[in-house]
Amino acid sequence: MNILNQRDYKKLLVLNLILSYNGISRTEISALTDYRAATVGDLVHELLEEQIIIESGKAKTAQGRKRKMLEVNGELLCAIGVVIYPPKIDMMICSIKGDILSRISLPFEKDWPAERIIRIVNQNILSLASAFKDKRIIGVGICDPGVVAANREYSVSSVYINSWRDVQLKSMVEVETGLPVIISSRVFLTAFAEQKLGLAKGKKDFICLVLSEGIGLSFVCNGHVVNGHTGMAGQIGHTVINQHSQDTPCYCGNFGCMETTCSFPAIKKKIAAALRTGSNSSLASSCENPDLISPEDIRKAIDSGDRLAINVVKNAARSIGFSLANSINILNPEVVIMSGEMLIFGDTFTSTIIESAIEHIIPIQNASIKFLVSDLMDTALPLGAASVVFSEFMQNDLFNGIYGIA
Repeated sequence: MNILNQRDYKKLLVLNLILSYNGISRTEISALTDYRAATVGDLVHELLEEQIIIESGKAKTAQGRKRKMLEVNGELLCAIGVVIYPPKIDMMICSIKGDILSRISLPFEKDWPAERIIRIVNQNILSLASAFKDKRIIGVGICDPGVVAANREYSVSSVYINSWRDVQLKSMVEVETGLPVIISSRVFLTAFAEQKLGLAKGKKDFICLVLSEGIGLSFVCNGHVVNGHTGMAGQIGHTVINQHSQDTPCYCGNFGCMETTCSFPAIKKKIAAALRTGSNSSLASSCENPDLISPEDIRKAIDSGDRLAINVVKNAARSIGFSLANSINILNPEVVIMSGEMLIFGDTFTSTIIESAIEHIIPIQNASIKFLVSDLMDTALPLGAASVVFSEFMQNDLFNGIYGIA
């Protein structure tokens, strides 16, 4: 973050107040900040000249006079959010108020070279920028498919894309598009999106459990998303749930990791193995190739009362809940929010996770904890990526907790 001079600091504080209150007068800004009316007037004038804010109408005061209300110009300020995650690249351009203006979904293969994937990303960023020339696009946020370096300058690696090693993602996109770029991890963005736009708005301490091809956890403590020393916080999928297992090694090199038994690939592998040994299941007739079973196939089997699908999914859910309970006991969150493709398994899956977690948490410490299913669904990551751009532009971290700014 850049070091600000006093005037720039005041200007950004005023801008953050206007965005936070979504309709505030110059007089109210002066009262909140203790800045002189003339100072506030000058700062507001600059922001109006730059079209970053607008005058949206008038509100009556107790004395009956009307004051002009100020809002951030949601029609002008935009950012592009990009998610690179097999089997598709998901992109959207959205306003600073969270309105989605356009969305693109592009298929790609995990064995494609990184350069080819980034070339597609660049082409479509430029296409969106061209289609919205009347907007001020302040940057691009990218959800990286793997591990992001602690300095957020490049991508270290990904288990989901074969060629993704030491990819200079930030600079490669900035050079081609001419836009500032911020790269973040999938798990970080899940929590950030919930905090800014989802069920965790106003929450200071919460956990996001991401259930997908892998299993991740992100958490917010005292209002801040925790990254960890090397940006690798929240690796709940690599907590060991069976220290004696020598069956399937995890890609991290260890044995007994939760991901090897509870992620979607692990669930699919168990069901496929059971089908090959002749287990009685509706999936045997509905899926010609057990290796191609989809989450939707498993959900249909669960809904039809298929014992194989139900047992495998519930066993995985119990183990996930057990590991989640350990995290809850350590972090003491107010809320746990679950998201990810595995939620398609339905209530059989989520209720078992919750029951298992509650069984193993400290009752007194976590008596009031709530378990929720995210309502952002597949918009969480691209919206989260764009929200990081807005947060950096507004330098939100400077003003968190000041004058009620969240």
